[in-house]
Amino acid sequence: MGEASGGILRDAVGMLAESGAIGTAFAGSATGYVAVYALEMALLAAAVVGGIVAGRQVLVDWLRQ
Repeated sequence: MGEASGGILRDAVGMLAESGAIGTAFAGSATGYVAVYALEMALLAAAVVGGIVAGRQVLVDWLRQ
C-alpha cells in the first residue's frame, strides 16, 4: 500500500513538474522522488514526536506511583 501510494504521488508530482504547473525550477526528473522523500521525512518526524509525547506521559505516570 505504501509503495503504491508513493509511486502514484511520485508520478503525479513528476507530471506536474514536467508540465510547468509548479514552476520551472522544479522541472527536473528527480522532483517526484524529492516530494515523496519529503513526505516520508515529515511522517517520520510526526511519528517520533508522537512517540516522545506518549513515552513522556508513560514515564510521568510511572514516576507518580
